[in-house]
Order: sequence, then C-alpha cells, then structure tokens
Amino acid sequence: MVQPRARKAHSVSERAVCGFPFPRAPWLKSHWLAPLIATALAIAPGFSAADSSREVLNAGTLTATGRVLFPDGSPAADVIVSVPGNNIEPGLSVRSDAKGQFQLRHVFGTRCGIHAHAPDWRLQSTFSVPTDRARLALKQPLELKLQPARQQRVLVKSGGHPAKGVLVAAIHPAFKTEGRTGPDGEATVWLPQGRDWDEIAAWDPKLGGAEKYCMGLSPPPGVVELSLLAPKPRVIRVIDERMRPMRDLPFTLRCNTCLSEYFSAYEFEGARVRTDSRAEVTVPWLPADISSIDLGPPGPRWRKMDHIFMPSKASHGVMTVQVRGSHAVSGRLIMAGGAAGEGILVKGMGFGDGHNLDITSTRVRPDGTFTLLAASDCGYVVEICDDQWTCNAWTGVLLPKRNTDPARITLQAYAATPLTVRVTRGPQKEPWTNLVVNVEQRTTFQWTNSRGELQHCAGGMTKEPKIEADGTARVGVRPGECELSFRSGAWTEMRSLNVDADKPASVTLHRPWKDQKAQEVAGHLTEKGRPYRPTSATALRAWSTGAHTLGTPAVTRILPDGRFTIAPETEHACVYAIDSPKGLNAFRLIDPKDYMANLELALVPMGFYSGQVIDEAGKPAAACRVQLVATLPPDQLWSDKIVLCETQCDAQGRYRFDRAPTGVRVWAVVVVPATEFSPARLHRIAGHSLLLEPAGRREGDRLRLVLEEQEDPNPRPLSRRYESAADRLAELTRDSAACDLRVLVGATGDLTDAVEETWLDLVDESRVNESLRYLPIWVPADELRAQSRLFSQLNLRQPKAGEILLVALDGHGKRLDFLYVAVRSDSSVFRLGLNFLRRHSAPTRNAQKLVEAARHQAQASGRRVWIIAGDSRRENYFRLARWLQNQHDLLDRDYVFVKLLKGCDDNVDELGQALHLGDKNAPWFALTDAAGTVLAASNGPLGSPTDTKRQLGRALQATARRLTPTDIERLIRSFGA
Repeated sequence: MVQPRARKAHSVSERAVCGFPFPRAPWLKSHWLAPLIATALAIAPGFSAADSSREVLNAGTLTATGRVLFPDGSPAADVIVSVPGNNIEPGLSVRSDAKGQFQLRHVFGTRCGIHAHAPDWRLQSTFSVPTDRARLALKQPLELKLQPARQQRVLVKSGGHPAKGVLVAAIHPAFKTEGRTGPDGEATVWLPQGRDWDEIAAWDPKLGGAEKYCMGLSPPPGVVELSLLAPKPRVIRVIDERMRPMRDLPFTLRCNTCLSEYFSAYEFEGARVRTDSRAEVTVPWLPADISSIDLGPPGPRWRKMDHIFMPSKASHGVMTVQVRGSHAVSGRLIMAGGAAGEGILVKGMGFGDGHNLDITSTRVRPDGTFTLLAASDCGYVVEICDDQWTCNAWTGVLLPKRNTDPARITLQAYAATPLTVRVTRGPQKEPWTNLVVNVEQRTTFQWTNSRGELQHCAGGMTKEPKIEADGTARVGVRPGECELSFRSGAWTEMRSLNVDADKPASVTLHRPWKDQKAQEVAGHLTEKGRPYRPTSATALRAWSTGAHTLGTPAVTRILPDGRFTIAPETEHACVYAIDSPKGLNAFRLIDPKDYMANLELALVPMGFYSGQVIDEAGKPAAACRVQLVATLPPDQLWSDKIVLCETQCDAQGRYRFDRAPTGVRVWAVVVVPATEFSPARLHRIAGHSLLLEPAGRREGDRLRLVLEEQEDPNPRPLSRRYESAADRLAELTRDSAACDLRVLVGATGDLTDAVEETWLDLVDESRVNESLRYLPIWVPADELRAQSRLFSQLNLRQPKAGEILLVALDGHGKRLDFLYVAVRSDSSVFRLGLNFLRRHSAPTRNAQKLVEAARHQAQASGRRVWIIAGDSRRENYFRLARWLQNQHDLLDRDYVFVKLLKGCDDNVDELGQALHLGDKNAPWFALTDAAGTVLAASNGPLGSPTDTKRQLGRALQATARRLTPTDIERLIRSFGA
C-alpha cells in the first residue's frame, strides 16, 4: 500500500526512473504534487475546448475583492496584487485601479495568499488564510495596507566567483519578491513586514540555478549565499500517455541532482520553455549532475506527469517526460439541511502509472455542481476541504480509459467535527505560534486499471490550520482516524487521534525547550585526561539525529581553551572533533542527559584505511570518491550528510585515508561520478562497515560496486528517437523470434493529428488487443529523411502526406505484407489497419496446455519446468527471454522452458494463480518440478537488471541438478552483459 508523505505544496518527487517511454508499469507511487488546473484569467487557453477546461477556469473559482491603501490611508493606485503560484497552481497578478480596488479570480486550492506591492517592492502587504477557510474569508472585501518592506541581501556565486545579473526570488506561500544581482554578485530582495521567506532561489539562463530552503526555521541573519549549480545543456522531449508528441507545450522545471541539491525555476518567467515541432526543447541551464526533473504547470491541457525517462546511450542524452491529458469530470455536492455549498473546495488525489500523483481541485458552483479536471485510467479519492463541512470520500476511476464516459461524482456533506490543537513550549508553557501543523485524514482503496491490474492506494485530505496568538489552532475534520504532524525546522513530532462524531476533539502538544534548538550542549575537549587547547586546524561538527532529522547539521562553537557548545534541533545528536595535523579525533553520541552535563570529548589517535574500488566485473573503478559516513546504533542508521571524511580514488580505483576516523563505526560510501548518460550516484558498500580502534589500521579493502538501479519498468518504445531505425528493427526482429511474435513498422507521412492518431489507435492495446502480438517501431514524418536506410531495406517508398505505411515482418525479418493507408475522416481507415494486424498476428496459445506439455517433457528427461510470463511492452521481459535463448545450451541440461505473454496467450493469470504466486503482475518467472510443485519463483514483478540477476541466482542455486556452481556463476555473470 502506498501512502504518500505530506510535503509543502511546491515540493516535488524525489526520484525519476530510467527506462523507455511507454506507459505500462504500475510501479511504486510516491508523493509528487502533479500539476493541476490553471486557475486564472491570465492563463492562455491553449487546449482543446472539448475538455470543457474553459468552463472549469470560469466556474470553479473564488473571487477576492478589496482595496489597497498607502500607509497614510489613501488609495494606492497601480499597485501589483498577486496570488503566488507554485508547481500545482499558476499564479495570477492584477493592478489596482485609481481607487486602489482590485479583483482576483482563483481556485485557492493549495494555498490562499494574496500579496500587494509597489512596483519597486519598497511597500508591501500580505493576506493569508488556510484554503478550507478561504470561501468565508473572501466573502467580505479585503483591505491591504501597505507598509515599508525590509531588506534581505543575497550573494550569488558561480564557480566560486560573484555572479552578475542573476535573478533572485524570495518565496513564501503568501508572497514572492524578486531582485537581480549586481557586479558584486549581491541582490536585495524586499520582504513584507512580519514575514520571513521559506525559500530563496536564483536562476540565470546561462549560469544555472540554486536554491536554499530554511525548513520552517527563522532564516539565518545577514547575507544569504547561494552557489549556482554548474550547468550543461540538455534536451527534453515531452509525450502524452498515448506516445503522441506534445508540441508547442510551455512549462517550467525543477531540477534535482543525485547529491540532494536542487533548484526550482517555477518562480522565474524567463525560465519558461516551450517544446518545438519535434516536441523537444534544449535547456542550457540544467545542472550537469542532474538526476531528475519535474515539470511545472503548463496550463489545463494536461493533468499528470507519469514518467521521467533519463538519458541512455540510445537516446543520446534526451530526457523524455510523459504526461497525461486532462478531461472534465462533473459532480454534485449535496448539503445537509439545504445549506448553501457555493465556494466549498473539492479536491481529488489521483493514482496511476508512474511515481507521481495528480492533485486536482475546484470550487462548488451556486447550484451545487462542480467540475474537476482529471486523468484517464487513474484511481482517485475525492472529498471536500472546508472548515465547517466534511464528507465521506468518493473513490474510484473517474475516466476508466480514453474516450469513455466519465464517472459522475456525488458527495454528501455533513457538519465537520471541531478539532482543537493547542501547542506550547518552554518551562512556562508559553503559546507556540511559529510552527507548522498538518492534519491528515487518509482513505485506503483499491481500483483496477484498464489492463486489469489491481491497485492498492491511500490518499486524502491534508489541512494546515493557522495557529493563533494563544497557541491554539482549530480545524474541522470528519470522524475517524486522524494523523497530526508538528514541524519546526528540523524538529518533527507525530500524533494519532481517533475522532468521535458525537463530540469535539482536542490535542495538546508541549515541547520542553523554548528555542528552535533543544538547548545548547556544553562540553570541553580533552586528550589523555587533560584539557586540550585547540589549534587553528581543530574542527568541530555536529548533526541532529532525530527520527525525522537524521543528519541535519547543528551549529557549533569552540573556544580557545577547548570549551565548546553545540546547538542541535533535536534531543539526539552526534558530534565529531578532528585535529588532522596532529592526527587526533573524537566522536560521541548525544542524548537528553547530556544537555545537563559538561560533556567531555576525548581526542584519540586517528587510524589508517586503504583499499580499491572495483566494479561488478572486478575491474578498477577510477575517478570515484570514497566517503566514510558515521552510523548510529542500535540499528546502524546512516545519513549521507554525516560524512566524517572523504578521498578521491586514483586511476586504478585505489583510495587511502591517512587520517581515518577511530572510535566510531562508519560505512564506506562510494560516489560514482556522472557520465554523459547517467548522473553521479551514491552507493553504500554492503558488508563494509568499519570500526577502527585508536591508531588502528585496515588495508586492502576491496569495495565492489553493485550499482543499484532504480525500479525499471523498461517499457518498449513507440515514439522514442533512434539514431538508426534500421538497427532498432534488427533488435526487435531478434526479440520477436525469441517470443514467437511479429514486428510492426509504422511510418506516418505528415505530422497532422489525424495521421498520428490513426497509428496510435492501432497500437493502443486498450483498443486493439492484437497490437500486443507485435513489437512496433514508429517513424514519424519529421524522421523520414533521416531513416531512409530503413525504407531501402524494406524495399518500400516512404509514405506521402496523409498516408500511413504499415509493414508486418516475422521473427526472421521476412516481410509478410505491407499496406499504404490514406487517412480520411471515416472509420474505414482504422478497420483496414485492424484487419491488417489480425491477418498477420501471431496465433493465440493456451498457457495451461503449454505448461502441461512442458511437464511431460520434463518428466521424461528428469528436468525442471521454467516458466516466464510477461507482456510485449516490457523490455525487462525480453531481457530475460534473450538471456534464456543465449544460454539455452547450458540451461537445457536442467530446464524445459515455457515463454508466455499476457494479452497474447490465454489463461496466463489463471496459471499464476494456480502456482500460488503472491503477485501475478508481469513479468515473473516460476520454476516447478514435473508434478507442478513450485521450487522457486520471482519475488514480485521483475524490476532492474541487478534485481533480476539476484533473483535468478537464488532460483538456479535452489533448483539446478546438473549445473555446477561454476556453471551457475557463469550464467549469472552473463545476464545483462
């Protein structure tokens, strides 16, 4: 069951997935707030009117009116009044009129903040309330009185030098202010009185970007310094769920590196990019060490980002992003007692292919109806978010598949149960107002996608009530389980509560210490029992190590006499002191009892540690970095932030620590450098924890890299760009021979929607099941000239404008037939193509009969039966099938093989059920004896090559009879080679 974590509205997903662009895998879903509806008049309607998206824009909003005043109370004309945007909802800005009046129409679905400022930013005012209170708070006109703003200086560097002309933005849910750096690299951003920034971002179209997030703490005083991440131009291609290129699509980006660095360009209008006629755009300022990207909202044309496919050698650096189109879904809210429901917020959370969620929201119309924009083939939980009203969540599939009638949603509203949260801190239990409280109520549900796969999901409403001056927050909730989280900087605490429908609920939280940090830990350095006077080289570092803050740096101070203080943000922490020239160090864990004591940190001699980093083949891994990372008992937790020391490997992968930590257990972590086709990656070396005694030595350690890959759905491509379609055809022909399939070559004569739609309809397995019996390759019109070698090889002319060419080939590459189809508006074109596919498709087989025949053969020869099942849209299935074919002579000693394909062969799922597989989602394998008893099986759907290799090794070792250990080792080594 997937349970997304609550995050701030403008955060994004943590991972991207390497693979190929075809949307098939229902892989693990983690919380990513995908783009939802564009909400304001400022958004250009560049989308299909058939979606009724314009109706959503005009009807599902609240209207905020009011006036802006100067500090002396006079009307403030021509003042900019805006709703700050984020990665879910675009922002909106208007100008006040001569009387200082303004009007804004917005959903206010993720936040309700309004910011007024003079054009020079020197006068500002803000207004904000929780979104569940927005409909009531905005009924009356607002009065925004401008006040003098205060300065925040920001220093931006690039390559260690001041960067001139860089845009800088200070960001908060209630405001966004901007500035630009001067020749000294400094910019001044003006902040509203009484408000602190949450994030400061910098961006330059050539130099790159950077961002700093203060994690809810009071921002550091003085100048904030940012270092731009070194850029490298990258190509991004955007396709929709049907593999159609998304041309002329505008969007913004957030970038992540493997070393937890990131920056968001959502806030900068100049960072907005647009795809060209090939659905591609070259972005010059992306980080060179990029690990993933996330797209900002381009408008209501699309809803959900399914997958991000990072570069591979075949794609020559192109990052492919797949998005899912938007469709309008209607619903009605029925209010108890005939109450008015106008303006109540309706929110939906959608689950589907990919890691990313769809968060969609709208407001109820005066007649009780509402319209949500949703994505097809996704399971949704839909409910209302209001301070006074609640409802039982609606769950299900809003749009079962493309071109089907959407579900109609009916929500029954009833009075919310009042929940009071009181938070205090310090010895006097003073009210605590500057922390974040999240109240979450989840709904678990199941849904079945268009491929018949059962999905288990959990999602629902999260509210962030405002804490009043007395330390009390009030919010309306529905009866049932309620999860509360409290956060202030790195400090976090969780509470669970069961809310009774018949009586109000309350929660009280008290933190014993008053400041953001728990309180300072005082101590002193010693050596051999005597006070130690630090030198200029003596360094002291500390980290907070609470359950939710593992590895957050803590502020330290060291005095000339050896006394020191540490200010962690949690009750648990660790501290490390080092005097490298003298070869001394000390490490110590800190727990609550140490806050009242004078902590002694005893320095002891450092040690020596050396070895070599090798790859999976045993060859030296050059240019890597080795880090020694502290682990924390009792479970030996570790964080990549608690790095005690690191060194660079030489050309032979050798590393050496002349000053290695002693008295602390560490993990060896290898940082593999970035290449043209993959980002830098961190790898903890399993089994290589290290504990050196004072002055201890350990030499000759071999750190073997097992490159953990991200989950690998590895779908087979339809629209991916190839250097050579002829070479790709040879690969598909090889795979079709291994699995008794056909190859389908498609080429389109122009880029019109009608022509491309016809091809996509024919290879859409939800419409044409026969398409699963083909391995397709598509040459779009703008690639015809570049792929002329393919047509020469097929001995066929290229399709003309308005035409589609279909070619069927067998597993030997022999051309079975071809068909040129002139695309017209009638459905006969589709029928012609469908008949062509049916005429030449591979025959359907009965999986159970194939297995039964294999068992008879196994019984006669004393072998096992090895069954693999997958589908023709998964590369990892074919990787396994190719391996079985390549190693057939050796594996044939012990196994009889049955290769099955879901959608092509009958009774595949029934066979998986008969084998008692826990997870029948393809691809999977099972090894049985001749009687049908399962001896070994894959543990869930096969993922990355590394994961598959491990599972194959276990299966071979458990079932082989005639294969020797040497044979098995050779077989496993050969997988993926």
